[in-house]
Amino acid sequence: MPTRAHSKLPKTKSEGEFENICNDILKIHEKSFTLYGRKGQNQHGIDAYCDTKNGKRIVAQCKNYSSISAGKLNQIAADIKAADAEFNIEKFIIMTSLDRDTKIQDFISEQNESYEFPIKIWFWEDIQEEIISNPDLLKKHYPDYCNSQTSPQIITADSAPHPSAHFIGREPELENIRNYIAENKNIVLVSGMGGIGKSEICKKLFHEYKKQGTKYLGWVVFNNNLKHTFIGKFLISQKIENADESFEKTKEYINQLADNLLLFIDNMNELSEEDKAVIDSLACDIIITSRLKKISNIKTLSVGELSEEDCIKLYKDIIGRDSCDDEIVRQIVKKAACLTIVVELLAKTAESANLTDEKLLQKLNDKGFNLSDIKKKVDKKLFNEHLSMLFDLSKITDEELLTLKQFSIFPPQTLPFEYAEKWFEQENPDILNELSNKGWLIKSEAGFSMHHVISDVVKFENLPSYEECFGLVDMLGEELVLDVAEIFTTRLPILEFCEKVAGYFAGIEDNNIADLINNIGCTYIQLGEYDRALKLLGESLEIKEKVLGKEHTGTAVTYNNMAAVYDILGEYHRALEFYDKALEIQEKVLGKEHPDTATIYNNMALVFGILSEYDRALEFYDKALEIQEKVLGKEHPSIATTYDNMCIVYCSQGKYDLALEFNNKALSIYEKILGKEHPDTLRFADCVGKSFGFVCF
Repeated sequence: MPTRAHSKLPKTKSEGEFENICNDILKIHEKSFTLYGRKGQNQHGIDAYCDTKNGKRIVAQCKNYSSISAGKLNQIAADIKAADAEFNIEKFIIMTSLDRDTKIQDFISEQNESYEFPIKIWFWEDIQEEIISNPDLLKKHYPDYCNSQTSPQIITADSAPHPSAHFIGREPELENIRNYIAENKNIVLVSGMGGIGKSEICKKLFHEYKKQGTKYLGWVVFNNNLKHTFIGKFLISQKIENADESFEKTKEYINQLADNLLLFIDNMNELSEEDKAVIDSLACDIIITSRLKKISNIKTLSVGELSEEDCIKLYKDIIGRDSCDDEIVRQIVKKAACLTIVVELLAKTAESANLTDEKLLQKLNDKGFNLSDIKKKVDKKLFNEHLSMLFDLSKITDEELLTLKQFSIFPPQTLPFEYAEKWFEQENPDILNELSNKGWLIKSEAGFSMHHVISDVVKFENLPSYEECFGLVDMLGEELVLDVAEIFTTRLPILEFCEKVAGYFAGIEDNNIADLINNIGCTYIQLGEYDRALKLLGESLEIKEKVLGKEHTGTAVTYNNMAAVYDILGEYHRALEFYDKALEIQEKVLGKEHPDTATIYNNMALVFGILSEYDRALEFYDKALEIQEKVLGKEHPSIATTYDNMCIVYCSQGKYDLALEFNNKALSIYEKILGKEHPDTLRFADCVGKSFGFVCF
C-alpha cells in the first residue's frame, strides 16, 4: 500500500463517483481494470474486474458506507459468495469509504478462512493516499482541492519542522526569497555560515506557503547525495525493487508537478557533479540551504547575522522577561557575536541555571568569553575553546556529557523519536529533553538533533572514546538488519547516522565496528551502489580476519556477502572464489549438514548454472537438497525452490524428462502447502506451461 498522507480529502457522497475513483485507482495497478455492469443489473457481487493471464479474475467491490452495521457486513459476505459462484477469482478486493476499523478487519479475516482466494480490504485512508500520490487522479476527482488557497498538499513523508518558537526578524531575507520564487527564479540558494539561521528562515517560509495555500510543498534534509535524500521520502505509490528505478520514478513524479511544486532541500553542504545535474533536471521551484557560498547558475541569497536589536529581542523572548536591562543584554549578545545559535544557547544557559542577566554577564567576563573578535579572525579553534566554557555554566552532568559526546558523532539530521528513545532514553527518559532545555540539543516535532556548531564544541574538549560508544555502535549495527517483510528504505533515515559513526571510529579493530560496516555495505547492495558496497565489505573483512580469524563464521558472513556482489556484477569466478572461502569455514565450523551450509551450496550451484557448468551445478544442488530434506522435511518451500532450480539446469542440458520430473516435484509441494488454487501455485503452474511449451515443437 502507499505511504501515509498528511492531508485529508473529503469523502464523496455519490456511489457512482466512489466507484469511478476506485476503478481509476485499480487501473494504476492493472490497466485492464473496468467497471462491471451498471446500477440495477445483477453484478454478481462485484463492481469492477480485470482478467489475468491464467484465466482468472481480480474483482473489486466498492462500498461507499458512512457507518458499519451487522447488516452491511452480511451484505459484504453475500457479495463475496455471489462472486465466488460466478467467477474464477484470483483476488477479491473490497474498497470502502469507511475509516480503518478492527471489527471490519476481523470480519475480513474470518471470510478469508472460507475461501481459497485472498480477500483484501482498502479503507478510506488507503484510497486517499493513492489519490494524493497520483497528481492526475487528484486533479480529476478533487479539482477544488488542487485549486484551494487554504489546503496545500505536502508530498514528502516529512513536513518541515516548525521554526523556533523564538523566531525573530529576518523579514528582508524572507521577502527576497518570496520575490525570487514569485519571479520564477526556479532555484534559490540560501547561503550562510553555520548557526546563522538559514534553516529557520526556510522553515518559516515553508509554513507560510502552507498557510497561504501553495499547491504542493516538499521538505527533505540532504543525506549524503540526492539519491539517498529522495528514495522513500516522497508520497508516491510505487513498489520499490530497485533503488535506481525508484530514484528515477521519484524525479519523474517531481517533474509531473513542475510549476505547482516548491521543494526545500535543507543542509546541502556539498554538491557533486551528479547532484548538480539532478537539480538542473528538476522543473520545480527549489530552495536550498547550504554553507556553500555559491552554486553555478543558481541565484544566491547570503544570510548574515541578526541585528543587535533582534538578538536582544531573541534573548529576552527565550528568557521570558521583558524587564531585562537592555544594556546588559546588549553586552551579552555582542559577546555572542550576534550568532543566533550562540544567543539561544546563552539565554537557555541563564534560564536553566537560574542565572540573572547580570550574573551571566559576570561569569562570561570572569571566563574571558567573547566571540566578537574571534569571529572576525575566523579562528575555529579559539571559537570552540570559548564556547566550551559554557559547559560549566550549563551545569552539564556526567550522564548528560556522555549523551552529548555520543550525539556529537552523528550528522546534523534529526534523529527520529523512535530511535532516540531506544538509543538514549532507556535509563533516563528525560535526558534528551533536559539537554534541549539547556540549549545543547534541538527538539522538533520529528525528534532530536545537534547543530554542527555544537557538535564541534562538544568534541573540542570531550572527544568521544570507542569505549563510551561501544553500546551505541552495537545498536546501530543491529538496526540495519531487516526482517523478512521489511524493505531497505525503512533504514535509509539512519544510514547516514551509521556511516558517520563508522567513519568516526575508522581504524578501530573491533567486531562490532566490523559488523556495522558490513551491514552498511549490505544496505548499499540494496541501493545498487555495488562499488561502494564492495569497498565497505572489504573494510569489514579486513577487521574480521584480524579480530576473529579466517576460520570464524562471522568472517564467513562477509565472504558470502562479497560473493553475492560479484555475482550481481557478473564476475562469477570471483563470486565462486569468495563462496569457496565461506563454504570452507561453514563446513569446518558448522558442519556439512547445517542450513547455512546448504544456502552456500545453493548459491554456488546457481553460479555454476550461469557458467554452463551444469554437472557441478547439479552436484551442489544435490548437496543442498540432502541437508534441506533432513533439516526441513521433504515438503518445505525451500526444497520446492531447489527442485525448480534443478529443473532449469536439466532444461539447459536438454534433459526435458528429468526437468519435468523435478518441476512436478516442486509443483506438488506448492499445491500441498498453498493449495491448488492459490495464486502463487497457479502462477508457478503457468510459468511451467510456458517453460515447456517449446518441447512440443
